[in-house]
Amino acid sequence: MFNVVKAELRKLRRPTLFFGTMGAALFFTGLITSFIYLMIDSPQGNGDRGRTIGREVLGLANGSVNGFASVGGFLGIIALCVFAAQTAQEYTYGTLRNLLIRQPSRMKILIGKLISMALFAIAMITIAPELPGASVAITHLTAAGVTVALGHTDGDFADAASGTNAGGRVITHFMNAMDKGLNETSFASFVIADERLTVELILDGHHVPYKTAQEIYAAVGNRLIFVTDAMAAAGGTDGNYTIGELPVIVKDGVARLESNGSLAGSTLTMDAIFRNSIQELGLSIPEAVAATSTRAAKLMGLTNRGEIAVGNRADLLSYNENTQSITLINS
Repeated sequence: MFNVVKAELRKLRRPTLFFGTMGAALFFTGLITSFIYLMIDSPQGNGDRGRTIGREVLGLANGSVNGFASVGGFLGIIALCVFAAQTAQEYTYGTLRNLLIRQPSRMKILIGKLISMALFAIAMITIAPELPGASVAITHLTAAGVTVALGHTDGDFADAASGTNAGGRVITHFMNAMDKGLNETSFASFVIADERLTVELILDGHHVPYKTAQEIYAAVGNRLIFVTDAMAAAGGTDGNYTIGELPVIVKDGVARLESNGSLAGSTLTMDAIFRNSIQELGLSIPEAVAATSTRAAKLMGLTNRGEIAVGNRADLLSYNENTQSITLINS
C-alpha cells in the first residue's frame, strides 16, 4: 500500500504538473488580490460573501495576504483537476486498465490512488464502513490528515464500530441515508453511544422531524453540528433542478427526486438553520453558534474562525431576537 501511494505522489511531482499547479494557484491569487484592491470602495464589498476589506486592513504589513486567504477555496479545485488529469491520462493510454487486470491486489491500487489524492487535495471524505477495504482506507486517510466521516451506509452497530476504531470521527447527516432504528444492533445506536463521533444533522424539519432533532440534541448535545446538505436550489425558488444528471423538483422549499420522490438534499442556508435551532429546538444563542459554526471550524482545524477572538477572521453576524433577522457585519 505504501509503495502504491509513493508511486502516485512521485507522478504528481513531475515538472509539468508541479509548475502547472503552482502557476494556476499564483494566477488566481494575483487575480483575486487585484479585485480586492480595485473594488475597495464597492458597495457590494470586495471580500468573500460581501465582506468589505478596508484600507486600514490592506494598509497593514500583512494586508496583502488577504488575496492568498481568499483564493484558498480554489486551491482544492485546482488540485483535484490536476489529479483528475493525471488519472484520465492513465485511462486514455490503457495504463490503468492493464494495472487493474494484471494486479491481483486491485483494491490496494484503488485505495492507494484515493490516499494519494487525499494527500494532495482532500480535506474530508465520507465512507460507508461496511464496504470491502473501508477500514484500511479509513486508517490510511486518517494517517494522511484527512477527516473521515461515516455515512451513506447500510451498516449496523459492528460496522459503525469498525469504521470508528479505524479512525472515522464524523457521521454524515445522521438519520439520513442510514438505518434509523435505535436498537442494540443498529448503526444509529452506536453513533449515539460513542463519544468519539461528531454528529451532523440536517435541521430543516423534513430530513429529520424537529421533535426527533430535539431528542438527538438531548442525547449528543456538544457533539452535534448542524449542516445544510444544500443543493443548487438553496436560497432560491421552487422549480425544476438537477443533482448531477438526476431531475429534481423543489416544491414548498423541499427538494425531491422526480423519479421516486426521495429527498434530494435541501434548500437550506446556514442562517435558516441558525433560526431553526433557536425557534424550533429552543437552543440559546451560544448553543446555536456552537452547533452552526464553532464545532465545525474546530473539526476541520480552522483555528482562525468559528469564535470571536483577537486575530481571528471577523466573520460577524448580528441576530435580532425580536425580528429573527440576521445581518452581515462588514469588518
